[in-house]
Amino acid sequence: MATLTIEQLVADARARLELPPPSERRRIRQAAGVSCADIGTTIGVTRDAVLKWERGLRLPSPHHARQYGEILRRLAEVTP
Repeated sequence: MATLTIEQLVADARARLELPPPSERRRIRQAAGVSCADIGTTIGVTRDAVLKWERGLRLPSPHHARQYGEILRRLAEVTP
């Protein structure tokens, strides 16, 4: 069994907490003209996983939350 350090535990929690609310995630993606499938392919998850994140039904794993958050931040920079 892997042991997490306190720093890793906090970093994992921060990655999830820094994500925008689900409705904002969808707005950013749609404003950029990017599909859920595109995001999923980019970070290695299914289209359905991204849809669940946007609907607030599931949280991404810490690893995927960091990648997803980075995509959303970059897309937000290029959209109105």
